[in-house]
Amino acid sequence: KYEETENILEVVPLNCLLEPQFQQYLADTSQRLLQREIQALDKRLWHIDHQYDEQVC
Repeated sequence: KYEETENILEVVPLNCLLEPQFQQYLADTSQRLLQREIQALDKRLWHIDHQYDEQVC
């Protein structure tokens, strides 16, 4: 079972969180994850739209 971490400070030391390179890494990683989610939603919507089109014909 996945155990949720309560606080990021339990995993990453505070001095690392303040480093600009780490902050950029977090921003880049978050952006990639959001892009993947958007692509997955777009794909799902495409399938829903085409499934409806097939039922109409």
